[in-house]
Amino acid sequence: MQAFKAANPGVVLADFVRWHSPRDWLVDDTADAAASTALLEAVAGNEGGGEDGGAPAAASDGVRPVPPGTSAEAAAALLHARRGSLSPRMSLPGNLWQQLWLATLPLPAARQRPLLHAPREAEIVLHWLETLTPTAALHQVLPALLVAAARELAGLPCARA
Repeated sequence: MQAFKAANPGVVLADFVRWHSPRDWLVDDTADAAASTALLEAVAGNEGGGEDGGAPAAASDGVRPVPPGTSAEAAAALLHARRGSLSPRMSLPGNLWQQLWLATLPLPAARQRPLLHAPREAEIVLHWLETLTPTAALHQVLPALLVAAARELAGLPCARA
């Protein structure tokens, strides 16, 4: 979530949900076509600014408007993808995702703390291998050996007949 916010300045929770959990973004196919056409024409004509002539105002569903200078084809694709709303699960007041979104600061992935410490994990695996008994090793390897043997036997000409 931190990397998403850092890579996409100005995003809102709905943008993240559409990317991360498409099942929680309900596309509204019943939206008024005339309204979409008017918005598309406004974007194509660079008339999509806010009341003060600045940046376009945020959409009512919390999704950022189409950026100025976007081609008509790209704007149409964006508008189609953005028509919709969050699922009821994501729209509940006090939803964990909403709380996390508000608490998360933009931070590029390269600057985030790693999820695991690779050298420490390697040491754990090596210690496990050093203390592995022959019986335990056989229990680990035997299922793979049996599957490989069954495949080899199934590939023999006498098995096909």
